[in-house]
Amino acid sequence: TIINPFDLVSDPALLFPQSNLGLPGVKPLVTDGYDRFKFISMLGMLLLLALLMTLMRGLVLKAYRGFINDNLLSQFHRDQEGRGVLPLYLLYSMFFINAGLFIFFILQYFHVTLHPSLWIQFLYCLLGVTVAFLLKHLLLNIIAYIFPVRKEVSRYNFLIIIFSIVIGLLLVPVNLLLAYGPEGYAYWALYGAFVLIGLIYIFRSLRA
Repeated sequence: TIINPFDLVSDPALLFPQSNLGLPGVKPLVTDGYDRFKFISMLGMLLLLALLMTLMRGLVLKAYRGFINDNLLSQFHRDQEGRGVLPLYLLYSMFFINAGLFIFFILQYFHVTLHPSLWIQFLYCLLGVTVAFLLKHLLLNIIAYIFPVRKEVSRYNFLIIIFSIVIGLLLVPVNLLLAYGPEGYAYWALYGAFVLIGLIYIFRSLRA
């Protein structure tokens, strides 16, 4: 069959039958409930991170310097006692969110289900991390109330907050890899995060 090339043809395959032209399919970003959860949670986390980094860049830099230097940590602690710690608690909340997401992705990686709803399962992870750290702070404050170690406990509580803020920032790329990285990258991101967090906690114990 002879086809006039000047005819208007809606299908390219009819005009060039031997080339087998086909438009590549575009995979949708959200295909099921898990993809929807990843998209919404990662977008919300990145928006919150951008907001905090924009409004509290100075605090983030001071937290990082206090993380690597003990004298700068003490100076930062004294400054925050005079100015209030509410902005620091906002950065601390970023750690709870990222740690909750990290535990959620660990459960997904090992196919562990705590609840049929992904959002409720994430809420369990978030509450688990939050309650664990708040109970630790409460126990330390009770010790400070009973024994004459209020200054030391206050500094140790501050140390926990600073190290947690740093871990929360480090978990951002880890969570992104676990959410959208290939299977091989997710494996290395998961176990690499275990090693890194373990080293940070060893460092924190030495500093404490």
